[in-house]
Amino acid sequence: MIFKNDDEAVLPDKGKKKLLVVYNKVWPYRVCIFNILSEKFDLTVAVNDRTSLSQSYNFKVVYLETKKVGPFQWHRNNLRKIMNSFDCVVGLYDIRWLRFMLASLFSKSPVIFWGIGVTASYENKFDSKSTWDRVRLFFAKRSRGVLLYSDYPVERHIRLGMPKDRIWVAHNTTNVSLDSYDEKCERCSILFVGSLYKEKNVMGLLGDYRKAVNVSGSIPKLEVIGSGEDFEMAKKFVIDNELSDKVVMHGAIYNPQDLVSIFNRGIVCISPSQAGLSVLTSMGMGVPFATNSDAITGGEIFNIRHLETGVFIDKLAEDTTSFFLWVEKNHEDLLYMGIKARDFYLSYRRPEITSDIISQAVESAIKCS
Repeated sequence: MIFKNDDEAVLPDKGKKKLLVVYNKVWPYRVCIFNILSEKFDLTVAVNDRTSLSQSYNFKVVYLETKKVGPFQWHRNNLRKIMNSFDCVVGLYDIRWLRFMLASLFSKSPVIFWGIGVTASYENKFDSKSTWDRVRLFFAKRSRGVLLYSDYPVERHIRLGMPKDRIWVAHNTTNVSLDSYDEKCERCSILFVGSLYKEKNVMGLLGDYRKAVNVSGSIPKLEVIGSGEDFEMAKKFVIDNELSDKVVMHGAIYNPQDLVSIFNRGIVCISPSQAGLSVLTSMGMGVPFATNSDAITGGEIFNIRHLETGVFIDKLAEDTTSFFLWVEKNHEDLLYMGIKARDFYLSYRRPEITSDIISQAVESAIKCS
């Protein structure tokens, strides 16, 4: 086990219960959650990603090496011994993390699993495979509880024998600065935000946008934010089809203020094939999200209420080209949806709300242990 500060001993925070989170890396969208948890608990996040040690956080970070055995991740350290030194352990609800799942059966500390609760990935549609449900629930029923990303898997967990009082729904979220939203900005662009790889099908999106522009030159500008394997191909497509005055290829943007400026001029954020965490960021910035009802998702798609906080393209239009033409004629409706989307984010999806649910689960687990 390697501590962030080159094996320096990290002193415990006296008076706080010790919480261990077993994770893969310190994802940027998780930092806000961990920061809030660290105010209540003496928090240590254990990861198998060395790059997570390169930054400073308000919580402790340790590196636990894993080796890949087929589809499984196997921790090399004595995980059960490490877990036993904490008052509670929260870890990935993923059966591929085999040693952690096994260690949960013998841990003296209460263990809570945290995850989607069904099969989902870039390759698999949400809940497209139920093969591992009973295996997943075997471990869950022997834990102190599960934290799920959405309400969707709750009924199935109960049906397969998980006690209802050991299920918490801690909705996925992203951190949107409350003062970053500017209601006075002119909203004039369609946005695409995310990595440009084949599952996102940005080439198909650009092809549909070109068809729409050929029908009407008044289609709002399309701004593409993100990099990836399809970026150069997409950029070439824009140039070859003389769309440079209509499509802005920003590439990856790391400056939060630059990203805020773009969101503040967004009419709608579109991603027909995938609805991930951009859904929450978009809603928090007052921009409705448009996707297909069968898009790849980790559960974030359930935040979209059709024609209220976002749009399901396949329920509204014949195809994405038709949707672009619909956007041109329904600017005011989209502005109203953006207001409703931001209200929904502020009322139900802020990081403080998610962190509070996690805290409740941890405190309940410690109390019952």
